[in-house]
Amino acid sequence: EECVSSARTKEAISWLQEILLVDRSRRDVARMIRDLRWGDQEKRTRVRGRVRGFAILLVVVTLVTMAVQRERAVDSRYAAVPLAVPGDLGSLRQRMQQLDRLQEENPLSLRLWDASRERARLKVEIAQIEAQSAQIQIARRSEREAQLAIAESARKQGRIYTQQNRFKDALEQFERALADGPADWDQRKQIQIDVAAIQQWTAKHGSQAPGSVK
Repeated sequence: EECVSSARTKEAISWLQEILLVDRSRRDVARMIRDLRWGDQEKRTRVRGRVRGFAILLVVVTLVTMAVQRERAVDSRYAAVPLAVPGDLGSLRQRMQQLDRLQEENPLSLRLWDASRERARLKVEIAQIEAQSAQIQIARRSEREAQLAIAESARKQGRIYTQQNRFKDALEQFERALADGPADWDQRKQIQIDVAAIQQWTAKHGSQAPGSVK
């Protein structure tokens, strides 16, 4: 009883076992041993439960802390991505690429829901700009082809007039070809030479037709 009162359970059980060695008929002693063992086991179970609960709580707190720190880090990186300039295709593509990289490196981040929505919007805006650019390119090519067709027609007509010694008409056609033809037209230099030759001839000889004009 003194051992039990001072929480020396093992020592108390040892003394009770000594009693049973002397008198095995003492059922009350056997019951006391059983109760003490059960109580000791229950105590150890409670202690283990508390330790386990504390360990689980510690793990949960650690995971939550790590998650919060990670979200803050992702938020900082997201805020550091340079803003896209509206209508600037290069700027839009650069921001979308950096958002893609951020999502690949942090696939489970809640903060990237906003980045995902922004990426979808950027993708639409980029597609619209690319479509407009393609239309402009097509329109420019069509315009260039039309200019070349008109200029080439005027050049050929000017050559015909030159062969017929109709210098005034030839000069008019050549000047029209130069006006309508693109700046990088491969015939521009030769037409300028022809125009200069006609102007030089007419300035010197007037409307008198030469044998030929080269």
